[in-house]
Amino acid sequence: MKILRKIIGKILIISIFMNFISMYMVSGKSTINPNKIINVSVLLYKGDDKYINKVKMNLEKIQEKNKDKINYKFYDGEEKQSIQNSQLEQILKEGTDLILLNIVDIDSAESVINRIKMSNIPVILFNREPISLESIKSYGKALFIGADGAEAGRIQGKIINQAWDEKGIYDKNNDNVFQYILIKGEKNNVETQLRSKYVIMSLNEYGINTLEVASEYCNWDKDYAKLVVKSLFLRYGNVIEGIICNNDEMAEGSIEALHEFGYNMGNLNNNNVIVVGIDGLDEALELIKKKEMTGTVVQNIDEMAKALYLVGNNLVQGKDPLYNTKYKFDSSGVAIRIPYSGYVVSKF
Repeated sequence: MKILRKIIGKILIISIFMNFISMYMVSGKSTINPNKIINVSVLLYKGDDKYINKVKMNLEKIQEKNKDKINYKFYDGEEKQSIQNSQLEQILKEGTDLILLNIVDIDSAESVINRIKMSNIPVILFNREPISLESIKSYGKALFIGADGAEAGRIQGKIINQAWDEKGIYDKNNDNVFQYILIKGEKNNVETQLRSKYVIMSLNEYGINTLEVASEYCNWDKDYAKLVVKSLFLRYGNVIEGIICNNDEMAEGSIEALHEFGYNMGNLNNNNVIVVGIDGLDEALELIKKKEMTGTVVQNIDEMAKALYLVGNNLVQGKDPLYNTKYKFDSSGVAIRIPYSGYVVSKF
């Protein structure tokens, strides 16, 4: 009987301990001192991506203004998931209060989130959206902050519609059909899919007849886009009237390729094609100013960084992620969409 009582006593102690741990995990409450500096690990998919670098710079500005509240440490994934995985393991080993994850391979989201979940650390995925948000929904301390790819596509359509009014410049064969090539980001990427789909839908809604001459993936990369557009222009240059790019870096590369053929030099002549991008990068704005690029959809980078800061702080403090902010979740219940701040267009 004594042995039995000891066994029962041990079982009760273990049961109470496990219940305590379970309550802590479910509640998601943080024990962090609200006056303590929050240490945040920011994992970037590619450090030299111009848009991502601007987000980084804005986070650094926030840190500079809040030195007694926040400390960001940045990691460059170098566009390799294996490198980012190693960085994550080191972060989890050393400890951190919050992870901001700009994931390299969106197909790895589930395994990465599950790994973070084991350490009970809050995580915000941003910019690079997983195909499915189910893995984020599975962890009460995870969410996504990004833009609305469909909105970007619609605004690109608006830019092209305005430019197409000047058909004398762009409609080479006067057939009233917009003949374009589509320079896309990555395969199996949500932003790529939505931006590509909705720009054409938008054009059709404006009553513009369209014909896709070619479509290529260029992985958001300027140099890759330059090579691809140069090759396509050698084949289809006499019929291309527009180049629709999923981001500004690829638009920049496209324009560099066009320059080699004497196109889009900023002059009012027949050697012009419509070129549109997305992001509102400084380099793109300069090209638009010089009338070499048609237009761009402007990302609200300041608001993106601010959302990462405010929502991240709430997660660390165990509060509702949206507490005392203006943000809202979309229909998924785990994604916050930062609206674009507008667009810039050049007209002759």
